[in-house]
Formats: sequence, C-alpha cells, structure tokens
Amino acid sequence: INVFPIYLGKMLPFGTPGKFPYPLLIAAPLSTPSATRYSDSAVSLPYKGNRQNLKLRSTDGSWITPYVWPYSSGKTFRDTGGDYPLLPLTLYDNNNTYGVLHDIHFISGFDNAAENTVSIESETHTVFSDGASTGLNDYYCMRIQ
Repeated sequence: INVFPIYLGKMLPFGTPGKFPYPLLIAAPLSTPSATRYSDSAVSLPYKGNRQNLKLRSTDGSWITPYVWPYSSGKTFRDTGGDYPLLPLTLYDNNNTYGVLHDIHFISGFDNAAENTVSIESETHTVFSDGASTGLNDYYCMRIQ
C-alpha cells in the first residue's frame, strides 16, 4: 500500500494555551508541489524531522523545522517479546521541547509490515511505512477512529 503521510493541524503542546496559542503543524511527503512519482526517493516521511517538509509554527509566529524523537535519536528500536510499544513523536530543537503529534506514533519495523494493526485497549492503530523504505526505523502508526 502506498500512502502519503500528511499532517495538517495542531499538535499537543507542552505548554498552556497562553504560552503556545497556535501549535500548528504542517507535514507532507514533499516540501514543494511537484509531479513526483510515489516511489521516487524524494518522497519521504516528514515525521523523521528537521526536514523542509515538516513545519511547526513557533510561539513568535515563525515557521521552524523541528527534530522528531525517536527518529532523530540515531537508535534502533525493536519489539519486546512480540509486543510493539508505540512511542510518541516528540517535536523539539536545541532550545525547546514543543509537544507531540496527536494519534501518530513511532513503531518498530522489526518483523512488522505496512497495514498491520496494533490494538491497545479498545483502540486500533494501523502501521504504515516510509514509502519504499522498510528499515527498522521507517515505520509509524496512526490511530483509527
């Protein structure tokens, strides 16, 4: 399945509405409009952070390109005994930790595949890959309502 990840909306900020009144986030597979085939290497998962296809509106009104943990950690993650913990996608830079994405999580690609589902209590999450990339850190999941 080829799915283009797009996130347009608010993230869940680590701050009050008075401190962070408009926590807007824009994420897309490409940083500019173009006629690019889905399998092109330019199509990338914006959640990996510090890329031009991920923009966060900062408290001063400018648009920044934050890092996203755990993708930016440089560590490899895997399942623990067949269980796949869902790690929050946390937006940060060298000076601040801004918040997390709503209903989007990191999941390990170890023995995992796109379109798998993960159930946590009564919630179902669907697994997606970073286009043609299928490494351990090339997956994310989204809660399905």
